[in-house]
Amino acid sequence: MNGSKRRKVNLQRQQNNMKYDFCIVGGGVSGLMTALVLQKYFPLKKIGLIYSPLHKEIGVGESTNISWQQFLEIVDIDPGEAFRYCDATPKYAVKQINWLRDNHTWTHSLSTKTDIVFTDDNTTKSFLPLPDPSHYWSKRQWMNIDPEEEIKFLEKFSCPGHTHPQDAFEFSDPAGGHIQRPLTELLFDSWLCNFDNFKAIDFFRKVCKERGVDIVEDTIIDHTLNANTGYIESLKGEKDSYISPFYFDCTGFKSLLLGEIVGSKRTDFSDDFLVNQFTAFPTPLLNSPNSAIWVETEGKDDCWTWRIETAGRGGNGVLASSEFMTDESLENHVKEMGGDINDPRNPHRKHPFIPNYRERGLHKNVLGVGLSGAFFEPLQATTFGYVLRQLILFIHTYNAWTKEPEATEKYYNDIQLDNIKNIYYFLRTQYITQKNTPFWKAQREEAKYSFDLKEKLKVWKYRPPFYSNEINATLGITMGCGSLTELSSLRSLSFFQPGSFYQLLCGMEMIDHDAMLKYQLDMKPQINEAIRREVIENRIPSWLNTSQIPTSIFREAIKDISANPEKFEKRKVKFVGLPTWTDYEYVSNGVSYLIPIHAIFLRKGVDATQSTRPALM
Repeated sequence: MNGSKRRKVNLQRQQNNMKYDFCIVGGGVSGLMTALVLQKYFPLKKIGLIYSPLHKEIGVGESTNISWQQFLEIVDIDPGEAFRYCDATPKYAVKQINWLRDNHTWTHSLSTKTDIVFTDDNTTKSFLPLPDPSHYWSKRQWMNIDPEEEIKFLEKFSCPGHTHPQDAFEFSDPAGGHIQRPLTELLFDSWLCNFDNFKAIDFFRKVCKERGVDIVEDTIIDHTLNANTGYIESLKGEKDSYISPFYFDCTGFKSLLLGEIVGSKRTDFSDDFLVNQFTAFPTPLLNSPNSAIWVETEGKDDCWTWRIETAGRGGNGVLASSEFMTDESLENHVKEMGGDINDPRNPHRKHPFIPNYRERGLHKNVLGVGLSGAFFEPLQATTFGYVLRQLILFIHTYNAWTKEPEATEKYYNDIQLDNIKNIYYFLRTQYITQKNTPFWKAQREEAKYSFDLKEKLKVWKYRPPFYSNEINATLGITMGCGSLTELSSLRSLSFFQPGSFYQLLCGMEMIDHDAMLKYQLDMKPQINEAIRREVIENRIPSWLNTSQIPTSIFREAIKDISANPEKFEKRKVKFVGLPTWTDYEYVSNGVSYLIPIHAIFLRKGVDATQSTRPALM
């Protein structure tokens, strides 16, 4: 680091040497996640987090995925508490509009149905070329059933529900004066959400302080390295110095520790992803007070845009390439979405970035977490899930690192490279569209295909990804309907699971459904009728559009119950015959809604796969 390039500060006063077992630099979501996970697994170690007041966080909205509930479970934060503090709103899907081609939309459902079984013979299932969930869309296509038509039961500003008569339920307080009226049950549990990034930072910082993490506002201006090992011995801030055997670089694109200090080189993917700038800005909700239940991404001629709605506002962005985007076009895109390119409150205008990853995300005594270790582009909210997987692997390997640091560094980075490939395959595939404007044609025909993606796509057309040697996922995926956690995600460090890959390949029209089903029926002709029967049985029922729960009511219910659990203790509900209470009754404007207990409180000691609700799609 070149001290002459930094602003001059007065270092004459005596500095304190702050000693930590783990020292985190960077106070955004990645840094705070790191602190919370370390505190959970190493409760006896002293953890320090240093953040600079000069650093401005990026984000007007954050979209989550299955990693969200995994993170909350790991660090023992009730979902309702996080929901309440972070201005969150439920998220059910990602709609990709005009993406594959103009006037075409496909929906990425965030909970894939994987429990469609036509036989209990697991051996037969394993030998079939279309194991669950991969055959699901293909069978529907084969019977001329369009999944996009079935997904239309989702309404943009409400959660899907189904109304039952009151006598279908038991109440924790039968004498509680329940008015005789039907109750609307939330269908397709959504544990995912969109939240306000800045409020999440405030919330996680509050939790960190409550749990004993030392949070310090300071700007790192210098460092010392061990002359023999090249390890960081100390970091010098404007106020104090920080000494630790291990450091976490959560400084974002800057990569202050991992890149600048210990010299982990960046692998540039600018030739693979022909995007290098983003503009982010807030707008009011489109239908206040109700927020949208899906994230929208839209393919434009020279870029793509996103819109994420939190409880209080919309978070929008334009992702583009400086080669294809003009200032006038950018201004028009922002204006079309309701923003103002010249609003001084929007500091992230044409914010540059380089798609990249570092093969040595763990190097010397530094782990680069989040953007400092890898970032391709913002589609699919990969950073949150990548951070969690980095930390889980660190927890498992840190003891080995203290004994054999060089061997463990290679071991760690080799495993994480598989995760990098998993994310790369998924994101790069989304840029292979049928659009023929210069921007999209270049993405498809001129951009580089790294690793072995081109060869994999040839195979996946006829047999989708499933086995572990392809995307580092697990064989024999199981997910209970409405479960809190996709079990395969716990067995694998891969971000995207096979069900998500298959949806992507279907949405991008890269699957030969007829060829796959013909092959399956040639192998097992006797299952022809069984396939037809289970497709009909598992179709989205026609009654799903009869009940909707406005997102504003869902949000207020989560907040109210989370903040006042004793008030709702006597309003627990379950279907007649179930062994445990599953929901709270929440009444708004004379209508009774059922709000799942485990959407608010962690279900410790409860089998999360036992649920009455189906998974979406």
